[in-house]
Amino acid sequence: MIITAVLAAVVLVGGAVTAAVFIKNDDAPAVAGDPGPADGDILEQRTSPEGVRYGDLAVIDACTLMPVTLLEETGFGDVAHGLHSQTFVPKSVRATAEDASDGISSCRYDVVKPGRTEFLNVTVQQAPFNDPLPAQVIGNAVAKTIGGLRAFVDPKKDPGDYFTRVYSVDGRTAVLVHASNLGDNKGFDHETAHAALVEKIALNLAAAPKEQTRFAYTGRYEDVPAACDVLTDAFFEQVSQAKDSGVVQAEFWANEMRKEFPQSKTETQYAFVTSQMCQRSSPEWLMRERGVSLKMELSIHRDAAMVAINEPDCAQDSAARQALGKATPSQEKVGDADACVFPIGDSLVYSFTAGRTQVRLTPYGPWASKAPEEFIGKFTPVAQKAADEVRKAIG
Repeated sequence: MIITAVLAAVVLVGGAVTAAVFIKNDDAPAVAGDPGPADGDILEQRTSPEGVRYGDLAVIDACTLMPVTLLEETGFGDVAHGLHSQTFVPKSVRATAEDASDGISSCRYDVVKPGRTEFLNVTVQQAPFNDPLPAQVIGNAVAKTIGGLRAFVDPKKDPGDYFTRVYSVDGRTAVLVHASNLGDNKGFDHETAHAALVEKIALNLAAAPKEQTRFAYTGRYEDVPAACDVLTDAFFEQVSQAKDSGVVQAEFWANEMRKEFPQSKTETQYAFVTSQMCQRSSPEWLMRERGVSLKMELSIHRDAAMVAINEPDCAQDSAARQALGKATPSQEKVGDADACVFPIGDSLVYSFTAGRTQVRLTPYGPWASKAPEEFIGKFTPVAQKAADEVRKAIG
């Protein structure tokens, strides 16, 4: 396989959308010709005018403050076409968490470049869900007025790093703008561009937007739902026996990744991969009072036959096993092929396939046993239900 084991493991950890064909290196196709480059820009942002409330709080959406169009307008368009991460409130719900450590909304864009990963991130802290950082000088920060609002700019530790706090007029909303590893391209001054970006974000905050911005698949993937529409609040509450906080975390890759699997000197298999993730949590988890959380990672193939081709997690000779170590197989049927459990860091992951999708479930908190056999016994019913939900949603 012409791809390092580490890179393959990263893709598998995030989930993937894969298609594969065989071609002959002598230009005589085994099944089809070279499928060409991977698809780019398979995501788009869609903004809804309908506001969302967390109890009495009108939620300000971070991706509405810093959409892809704003990055392109200020010269950071390349950063907007890699990994997209977002925290948001999908629908109006009763408030169940307060003084949470993470923002009620966030929007982050990452792009890998030679020798570094550039990112731009906006986090929205709103009282009473959060206890925002005070609107005052902290450390060596410099007080400024940006877009008509109070702001505080930290001194740069590195040339391409920036951190700015911008506050609403009433001080109950803090927007944290963080950039890292921004590099100058020929004819592009990232310091001036970043200042323009922060000013636009401040102007957007001053308008107190109620609009909500989400990512959705386009092109060949337009029928694939977001993972948070598969891992629903009802599913989370049923399997965890805990209250859903109403706040979710999601990740999407904006492009496909092309992978190559040589079969012989004359045959090569190609795979095209993208991924998405959703994580739901109880209010206590958000407030760092124990609680529980569940992450679902999806690796969606163009058809079910391609799942086995792309080295599923539970195949003992797969890239995932080489990188992450031995897996413990489940003795019960989960999904359509082998199911197994393996560790990533301090957590155990339940992996299986359903239709054309490789699925990983990772529970966090006291309900997640650290012993593989006990973990399998407890979470097999959860995995079986998840397999049904994934197959129904994606096919």
